[in-house]
Amino acid sequence: METRIIDLIKNPETLRVEDLNLLETEIEKFPYMQSLRAIYLLGVHRFYNENFSKELAKTAAYTTDKRILYNLINKTNEKNEKNGIFYIK
Repeated sequence: METRIIDLIKNPETLRVEDLNLLETEIEKFPYMQSLRAIYLLGVHRFYNENFSKELAKTAAYTTDKRILYNLINKTNEKNEKNGIFYIK
């Protein structure tokens, strides 16, 4: 596993749009690794919002505790609102 992936698992806030291709590749290698899918979902939420619903359904199917996804996505939204950053949908 690449060091960038390990960095993203430790600190998902550092996710960049360029990381999504790397995450897709790693998900193909390790399809049941929930943390990779959750971080990928976070990236889709941030950068490609139009695909979010489809990816959320797929990620939820692989995730045993859906609260993890809820907290990850909503924590991001709260931080963005506090910082005055809003994404255009």
